[in-house]
Amino acid sequence: MPERRGFARFSAEWWDHWTMPIPETGCHIWLGCVCKDGYGRLGDVPKGTPQLPHRKAYEQFVGPIPASMKVCHRCDTPSCVNPDHLFLGTQKDNLRDMFAKRRAKPRGKEWGDRKTQILALLAENPEISRAEIATALNLTYAYVGLICRQEGISVVRRTCSGKAWREGAA
Repeated sequence: MPERRGFARFSAEWWDHWTMPIPETGCHIWLGCVCKDGYGRLGDVPKGTPQLPHRKAYEQFVGPIPASMKVCHRCDTPSCVNPDHLFLGTQKDNLRDMFAKRRAKPRGKEWGDRKTQILALLAENPEISRAEIATALNLTYAYVGLICRQEGISVVRRTCSGKAWREGAA
């Protein structure tokens, strides 16, 4: 992670404990509470209100967030807190980015085609990771994760040390 600056600072050890780097994508995945939308949640003890970890990471490592701005992900991975993957934008900017990168939930034939392609790759190699599927199909890591979660497809995830575990339905 880059040098910290900004308001309340969490220690490097704290970030190391609550995040996991994914070498294939450069993402730092939030390991704390993650809600159905894929975004992490962080209880801000002094204020007693839940915070979004990617917003806290931006504030800590980059700087303040103006009230009208969103913290958007270049990597399209909602649980990523790597400040190098985060940028400020309006809601309109975020929606434009979503449609330009085809992150909007696919419908109909496109959804079925992507699901079929993922299942074909898994049939060829059951140990293929989500990142490898994304690369092979020219999709984002988050898009592959969305399809797998929605369709109950089990995929392998790997840590930076190469340790693997199965994510999703068996």
